[in-house]
Amino acid sequence: MSNLRAGIPSSRGRRKRSVSPVFLFLIVLFLLVAAGGFAAGFLFGRSSASKQQEPPAAVVESDQSADRSNEPEESSEAEENTPAEASSTVEPVEPAATTGTDHQPAKPTGIKVCIDAGHGGNDGGTSDKDRLEKNDNLELSKVVKEEMEFRGIEVVMTREEDVYVSLDKRCEIANDSGADYLISLHRNAAGGIANGVEVWRSHKADDEAISFANHVHDHLIEAGISHDRGVRIGSQSSENFDLQMNRNTNMPSVLIELGFIEMEEDNKLYDANKEAYAQALAQAVLDTYEEFHQ
Repeated sequence: MSNLRAGIPSSRGRRKRSVSPVFLFLIVLFLLVAAGGFAAGFLFGRSSASKQQEPPAAVVESDQSADRSNEPEESSEAEENTPAEASSTVEPVEPAATTGTDHQPAKPTGIKVCIDAGHGGNDGGTSDKDRLEKNDNLELSKVVKEEMEFRGIEVVMTREEDVYVSLDKRCEIANDSGADYLISLHRNAAGGIANGVEVWRSHKADDEAISFANHVHDHLIEAGISHDRGVRIGSQSSENFDLQMNRNTNMPSVLIELGFIEMEEDNKLYDANKEAYAQALAQAVLDTYEEFHQ
């Protein structure tokens, strides 16, 4: 059978085709460029996406760190270096509301109190720098007098000016006045080694005198003091030998050492709390009188 009938072209009828090398080179070059562009675009896209997803917190944190470098470091000794003036004991005590309707003077109670401002005149008492005990005692005695009279308590003073009055004369004034109670005001001193308040009473005190001393002590504590030195009996020399203002007077009496004059804390309290101390003493008188006479 011939190739022609079988449909198979003869070798003679086939044309030999050849591809140009230049054409192949162009095709390969095109493919390489296209592949390179695709790869570059892919990589650029990932890099951009990565940069867009980075949070800006790192920049903020570094700024904050720079700010902190300018701040002072906290000291563990801050509390130890706090000035003593910051203590709550130095804060002034707000005076309590005075008795009487609408803050009007109370009606006379029939109670009489002798207030003794210790020292005076050429007897300055204890002192510290420009501060004299005689002046502190007199200033407070006037505030106490005003407060007690406002509450209906009659007041007798052993001195109302900067004058010297002997202890014998003071006791005489108190006894002759017929006072129900005696309060002798003083400041203390101990060379800067002690502070606080002492209330002295007679070692022969009866129940009313003991109660009076306790009321005075308790109300002064409430008014605000630096240190409670308690109710003391007798004198510094002996419990069986009273201070003269307690020994030679006829009524329940107390001698108050209201803070140490060379101690800054006690002086600040003394100056700030005069009204509170006056109210404390007036209330102690009223409480004692009510307890034993009503």
